[in-house]
Amino acid sequence: MPHVCRICGNKKNNIRFIAREMMFGFREEFYYFKCSNCGCLQITDIPQNLDKYYPNEYYQSQQKVMQVKTNKIKKYFKAIRLNYSLGQKTIIGYVLNKLYGKLYLYSWLELVELKASTKILEIGSATGLLLSSLRSAGFTNCTGVDLYIDKDIDLGDGVMVYKRDYSTINEKYQFIMLHHCFEHFLDPVAAFTKLSEITLDGGYVLLRVPIVTSFAWNKYQTNWVQLDAPRHLYLHSLDSIKYLADISGFKVVIVSYDSTEFQFWGSEQYTRNIAMYDKESYKYGIEKSIFSQNDIDNFKKKATELNQSCDGDQVCVVLRKAPVSS
Repeated sequence: MPHVCRICGNKKNNIRFIAREMMFGFREEFYYFKCSNCGCLQITDIPQNLDKYYPNEYYQSQQKVMQVKTNKIKKYFKAIRLNYSLGQKTIIGYVLNKLYGKLYLYSWLELVELKASTKILEIGSATGLLLSSLRSAGFTNCTGVDLYIDKDIDLGDGVMVYKRDYSTINEKYQFIMLHHCFEHFLDPVAAFTKLSEITLDGGYVLLRVPIVTSFAWNKYQTNWVQLDAPRHLYLHSLDSIKYLADISGFKVVIVSYDSTEFQFWGSEQYTRNIAMYDKESYKYGIEKSIFSQNDIDNFKKKATELNQSCDGDQVCVVLRKAPVSS
């Protein structure tokens, strides 16, 4: 029976692969196939017991909660300084920039037209560390949703993270972020439909995902660390993302590569049957790992080169919802 792509519907000449669970070392095998049309690599059958593959260790690094508390005067000047950094030049912003130095912003923020007052939603926000950071920088309207936190979290200063599924959201946002969660979604087509519903006309969605059209996939194939079977249900190509954008009213406006050395040391370990949580994994430091510092330095250098040549294994894709014609 042919494998039917759940993105574009193609069922011809799709190639099957067998991948192992290697983060926690279960080493169970899962079938994936790569669509010959849109290029998306996807799991053949979604496991019914997916919770098994998300043990407590998976979420531990996301459990910290950072409260934000700023008085009204500081909020006002932070917003001015932020707007200046985002390109809205004012005399007060110039003075603040001179006094306190250039405001650090995440590189992907510079890809999008934002203001301090932009209504921002993060889907898959965990406990809201990123949102707290954005609020501290001067953004005034930040909200998060994550189905897998214990309860709603009030981070202070108007920042809320809600324990809910993104599919239940009815409000509209100017800027929606999904940082390395989209590859876990059960139904990417339905997800893009919902994103279109909750994005304001002319608004943006920022999608950061591992990308299968990359040097790392070509080199390591099913030992590619970002395949991450069976948690990553879909490893998208640029074509599959553009397909989803086209059918849901978005246009891909920017693609920026932001891969790291992880693509190399993680994949090299899997090639040698070393799981991410094995005691000799580089995750726990270089001392017991199979790598030298020179190896890691070379991996970092190679990652930078791949990003520059658009061949890294992670992308930041900016999508814009078509504005209403006047």
